[in-house]
Amino acid sequence: KPSKKTAAEVVRACMEQGVLCLTAKDRVRLLPALMILLLCATVRGAAFSEGSPRAATVMVYMCGSNLESGSGAASSDIAEMMESGFDSSVSVLIMTGGSACWNMPFKPDQIQISELNAAPDGEIRFRIVRSSTAESMGEAGTLSAFLRYGIEKYPAEDYALILCDHGGGPLEGVCWDEMFSMDNLRLEELREGLQNAGLPKKLRWIGFDACLMADLEVAETGGPFAGYMIAS
Repeated sequence: KPSKKTAAEVVRACMEQGVLCLTAKDRVRLLPALMILLLCATVRGAAFSEGSPRAATVMVYMCGSNLESGSGAASSDIAEMMESGFDSSVSVLIMTGGSACWNMPFKPDQIQISELNAAPDGEIRFRIVRSSTAESMGEAGTLSAFLRYGIEKYPAEDYALILCDHGGGPLEGVCWDEMFSMDNLRLEELREGLQNAGLPKKLRWIGFDACLMADLEVAETGGPFAGYMIAS
């Protein structure tokens, strides 16, 4: 039956055992936290170059849509990230939008970027670092602008991207914005968003916290821009 442990407890137990011993429900619930911890494991102990004060910046493109307005799913994902136990070598940026209401203190008429970082005492702290007039999260330009912001303001040795929302595979794409008539990112728009982001090098990985995205066509779209893809 589904685990009742917190995200941190489940993921750490699996990592200690060397396996991903998660139920299907756990995999969906914990995927963003798991991705962050996997990146922490790969960069721990890395030497930082001059001008790159952190090992990794993880950018989470979180289109809340009706998953948030209906059940608070996106806010729950953020809460799980805050329990994941990543360290101060990693910064997590979350762009939120695309939902008519939020359980967390986000404004539906704005696009907002929040930062999660680890304090010296190990606590994961949350703060909103940027707010602007709402733009469709189903537009390539919105994704590009978020990636450019993260790279410019949070330079790091490695970068990773997670896209969170509904997924429709190669035919439909990902990230439906209910504030803009359910506009969404088609694969060609996803490619355009990545291509125009000015990435200094390939992302370490691109992950999809969304259904039906583990497809050859999706991998082909992200392949020129990321070393690995995490999807289901």
